[in-house]
Formats: sequence, structure tokens, C-alpha cells
Amino acid sequence: MNCYLCRIVILLFLLLFSGCREAEAEPPENAPDAPVEVSAQQVETTEPTATVQPATTPSEQWQIIKELRPEHKPKYAAFMNELFGITGCGSNIQPSFTADGGQTWNRPVMGQFCPDSVDIVDGRSIWLCNAFGVFTSKDGGRSLTQMYSPYDGCRILSFADDQNGWSSFDWNLAATSDGALRWVDVEKDFAMGDISALNLRTPQEGYVLTYDGILFVTNNAGESWTPIDLEIVSDDMRIANFDGRPPSAVQFQDPDNGIIILAMAGRGNTQFLALHTEDGGQSWERHDLPLNLGPVYLSQDGRFLTVTELGGAGGITILENQSLAN
Repeated sequence: MNCYLCRIVILLFLLLFSGCREAEAEPPENAPDAPVEVSAQQVETTEPTATVQPATTPSEQWQIIKELRPEHKPKYAAFMNELFGITGCGSNIQPSFTADGGQTWNRPVMGQFCPDSVDIVDGRSIWLCNAFGVFTSKDGGRSLTQMYSPYDGCRILSFADDQNGWSSFDWNLAATSDGALRWVDVEKDFAMGDISALNLRTPQEGYVLTYDGILFVTNNAGESWTPIDLEIVSDDMRIANFDGRPPSAVQFQDPDNGIIILAMAGRGNTQFLALHTEDGGQSWERHDLPLNLGPVYLSQDGRFLTVTELGGAGGITILENQSLAN
């Protein structure tokens, strides 16, 4: 009898214990769903991801051909080639022009003006801008004319020719087809953030690089965009900020061949990168440049890169892309 009662007690104990375990396993009504592992094949991405190849030896692709230290200590410089260049915002608080590789500098007749962005179409046609407006020279820098500016000013501009250009202020983007007499808003991709670099190659074909490392491409003057994630930005490394002056540059020579220059910084580390593509941005070859960070300018043909030293020292470094050298 006692054994029979013992069996009953044990059975009741097991049933009660099992009910407790089941009750503990049930989540509360408002508990979040448990994370679910999803394979790459299950995810639909809105942005194609570019493949960046490992870096090659910097001297094989980009070589320093000139180092300058003008007396006026510019904060920004842009060279079209080894001879013709522009500096801005030095001790003279005016843009200065050289046609002899920095041996002499000339200043146009105008008031104080410090350009944040420059685009040299050729040795005569030049576009400049800052937070106060857009300016142009049609005589190689001997004189400057202030043009109409969209928004409250301009941080970055790019001109395909004398008439067709883009101007950007933060995330805004405008286009002109009459030499900056009038501007119209460009319909942007909804995901496009603050703009780091522009390249309007033709009136229809253009490229926009944002600070989150995404290259947006249009072939119809902004009616539609194709985003390409370069996968270069992370919590530890981001595109640098040089107080409004360009930390990056984009130049495409045709729809397939293009170059992106990037000054990167984060958590005490820095990187200077040149990315080259021959397939329209599907894959990129990476080149690490042994340079100190500073604002950049890349000539329209992608051959000459200008880097201006930070800190007010005014040093200018000009590099040549050996794949495009004569």
C-alpha cells in the first residue's frame, strides 16, 4: 500500500514539474520575435555592391610629380595639369592662378573670395563656388564673374562644358544648361544623403558620391539613378570632413572607366584611397596613396590629382596617374 501511494506521489510530482517547464517556455504576449538567421540568397538589396580589389603598390599607379609651398599658404588648390592651377583662401583671401607650375601667381581683380570647390573645364573656362555663390572665369583666371547661385550657396560643383553643370549644397542638387544663368532642381534618389563629390560627364550622364560611400549614377539627367555601394564606410572609417572643402573626387572618362579619390578618417586612423574601375563601377581596383589628408581635386581627364595640406601651411602635392601619362 505504501509503495502504491509512493508511486502516486511521484507521478503527481512529475506531472506538476512538466507543466512548470512548459509554462516557462511560453513567451509573454508582447515579447519580440526571436532573431531569425537569413541567408544571403533570401535578402533583396536595393543597392548593388561593388567589389573592391586589394591595393597595389602606390608608386606603380600614382606618382608625385610636384610639391609646392606658395607664400600665400592656400587652403585649397586645383591643378588641371603640371602647369595650370588655382589656389584659394590663403593669406591674400583671394583665388590665385598660375600657368607656369607655381613659379608665379596672379590674382583676378575682385573682392575677397575663398573658393570651396573648383572645376577647370580647360585652360580658359573655370568654375568656382563657395557658400556665397558661383563664379566663373572665361579668360584663364584673369577676371571672375559672379553668376546666379541656387539655394543659399554652393559647396561642390561640376561642369561638363561651358553651359552644362551641377551645383550642390549639402543634400541639394541643381543643374544648369545655360552657363549658370538659371538653375533647376535635379530629381534625386530618395536614399541620397549629403553629397561628397560630383561628376557631370555629359549633360545626361553624371555621378554623385555621398558621405555614406554610395555612388549614384544617372544616364538621363537625373530622371532615374542606379546606386552602387562602394562598401568603404564603417563605424571605424568614414569620408573625412574638411570644413566644406572636398574630401573626395569622382571623374569618369567614359561610362566604363572612372576614378574615385577618397580621404578617409576614423578612430585616430586615416586612409587616402584611389579607386579605379573599367566596368562602370561593378568592380574597383584599390590603390593606397601615401599622403597626409587634405582637400582634393582631380582633373577632368583623371590624370592629375591635387592635395592641399591641412593646418594652414599651404603645401600642395600634385600626383600623376601613370596609366594616363603620355
